[in-house]
Amino acid sequence: MAKVWSDFYSLLAPHVPGCPDVSMDTHLSAAAADFLARSQVWRDVADKVFLVPNVSTYDISADFPIERITAAAIDGSDITQVDSREIPEKNRSEVGEPTKFWVVQDTMISVWPIPDKRYTMSFRAALKPSRTALSVPDWVYEVWADALVSGAIARLAAIPNKEWSDINAASMHKLMFERAITSARVRDLRGVESTVKMRPFY
Repeated sequence: MAKVWSDFYSLLAPHVPGCPDVSMDTHLSAAAADFLARSQVWRDVADKVFLVPNVSTYDISADFPIERITAAAIDGSDITQVDSREIPEKNRSEVGEPTKFWVVQDTMISVWPIPDKRYTMSFRAALKPSRTALSVPDWVYEVWADALVSGAIARLAAIPNKEWSDINAASMHKLMFERAITSARVRDLRGVESTVKMRPFY
């Protein structure tokens, strides 16, 4: 289930009188993308990648944009994420069961050694909505609605020469938004993950 941006209006609209719905939607979407990317509290399982012999680089995907890969496994055995510079150039052509991987781009990974046969690679990833998303999961609304609203207010109130312009409110809500991101990280590190919806990894 998901909450669309209009579900946030009762919290946001009183702070930005006269602001059109389309502007509220735009800045709620941007605040959600920023919050979830930086806090990394939204984690799920990315699509499996099927490795084939002699191919080292692969596209990865998930239901939503991937902010960071948090874990990976080959046929159920964990492998290590490394900086590609840790693999000496002279060893790059080694072939075998992959034990390491690195991110080439946001949606591409390379594995090492180069696969010698077919393998199945599984991922956990921190996700975020796109900046054009129309909604967020229900649990994000239930736990972090006030944070997203503060992020939207900080952006909207900073726009000059609008009916709702308020530089003091923008500064205050920017601080509240940053504190919420810190709070989300601390909450997550303590293992309080009841709102993180996970599918089986393997």
